[in-house]
Amino acid sequence: MILPLLLPDNGAESRANYREIKISAMAEQESRTISSNIKWAWQRKFQSGEVTLNTGLMLGYRKVGKDENGHNMYEIIEEEAEVIRRIYREYLNGNSLAGICRILNEEGIPTKQEKGTWKYGTVMGILTNEKYAGNALLGKTWKPDVLSKYRRKNDGSQSPIYYAENTHPAIVDKDTFDMVQREIQRRRNAKDEAVGTGKYSSRYPFSGLLVCGICGHKLRRQVRTVGSGKKVPSWACSNRVVNKREVCDSHHVREDVLEATYIAAMRVIMNTSAEVTDAIRSSAAAVMEAEDKAKLQAIESEIISIQEEALALHKSKQRMEVGQAEYDARKKELKEVMAAKEAERAALEDTTLKYAEVRTWLKAFDEGINSGKLLTATDCEIMRMIVDRIIVKDDGIEIHLKCGVSIQQEYVK
Repeated sequence: MILPLLLPDNGAESRANYREIKISAMAEQESRTISSNIKWAWQRKFQSGEVTLNTGLMLGYRKVGKDENGHNMYEIIEEEAEVIRRIYREYLNGNSLAGICRILNEEGIPTKQEKGTWKYGTVMGILTNEKYAGNALLGKTWKPDVLSKYRRKNDGSQSPIYYAENTHPAIVDKDTFDMVQREIQRRRNAKDEAVGTGKYSSRYPFSGLLVCGICGHKLRRQVRTVGSGKKVPSWACSNRVVNKREVCDSHHVREDVLEATYIAAMRVIMNTSAEVTDAIRSSAAAVMEAEDKAKLQAIESEIISIQEEALALHKSKQRMEVGQAEYDARKKELKEVMAAKEAERAALEDTTLKYAEVRTWLKAFDEGINSGKLLTATDCEIMRMIVDRIIVKDDGIEIHLKCGVSIQQEYVK
């Protein structure tokens, strides 16, 4: 309802101003009504799992019409989709965002608009977009009010967030998408724990893989000048480089020594490759039996119900239907239940993801053996696909493979 505005009668000018204010108020009210209708329509779309892809900006898809229920239908543009898959592969193989951008730009691979260059934000946006796995997180943003020009990130307290699965064709499988999210988090954690700049790099094959056996910090590459005047690349603990010998009494290791030692270790693994892969496959089978997708789906449904109940409680509080004490008690209870369910879901997802990682490792290991790339320390592709970390000690290295197997090797000089 629009209340009349009581204005003094100052003649035609005042009456004109009154009409202008009244019309503005009516327009705002109409705008709010339209906005509410639109918001409700989108809520219904979200609840039904209907997804809209911005095919003008999103690489890999085109809209091809609607189905019998009036939902948008999409198909994959295979040429663009292969670029998406390659970006995911490169990242899982240890390449950095800068390295991926450099590869795409050097090869002249076009962006969606077929102009400009590939940038970090574009690549990271592709790596974190769940829509490429055929799923959709709906309701990510919300508008505070009808007059706001900008949308804000939705944390679930203002309106429900829906996660819809299999809403459209997937370009990458869910396991690959989940492994990339884990790798993103792993790199962020490594940066937080790093000494110095801590910037992730994949410039050299050993970049990011070498760990100090004394203090546990990453090693960085340096080019040193030896007595003969020759410049020799070597690797040193970043903690010692920054904070000196008082905090870490480790030593520099020449790069050529690391390469020879790594190849010697890989040769040992290749000689026993059948035993290694058989043991890993048996372990993977046990992991596979432990996964329970039905239970995972049930937990996800329970989490959605808890979120909806929390939102309903919040709205009841706003309408003053519940008191502060009752609101706080129920909110605390829902928070504890949510935490327990999320922990249970995380454990199941972790089990499923570990199996996927083992499968990926086995594939990379077989490719490394067949191609001969396993016995090289200069081609980082296979190395990064199979190696998790290399602990550098005074007398040798300890290679930890992503499958859980580790091997020790004395330095080869």
